[in-house]
Amino acid sequence: MTARRKQEAVLRVLRGEPLETLARELRVTVKELSGWRNAFLEAGAESLKSRPRDDRDDRIALLQAKLGAVTMEFARHEIGPGDRF
Repeated sequence: MTARRKQEAVLRVLRGEPLETLARELRVTVKELSGWRNAFLEAGAESLKSRPRDDRDDRIALLQAKLGAVTMEFARHEIGPGDRF
C-alpha cells in the first residue's frame, strides 16, 4: 500500500472511524493499521520538537554570509564558474 493510502487511512481513523471496520475494508490487520497511526502520530510529534541552538548555527550563518558575499563579487565582476581570476 502506498504512503498516500496509508495516510488517508490514518486520517480516517483519527476522524473517528472504527479501526476494525477500516482494517477489514482495507484488508489489513488492526495491528498494521494501529502501527500506521502510531507512526504517523510519532512523526508529527517529532516535527514539533526543536533542537537547542548551538555553535553550529553561528558557523552556518557565517558561512552563508561569506557565500553570499563571494556570489555578489562574482556577479559584480561577471566572473563565471570556469573563469580564473
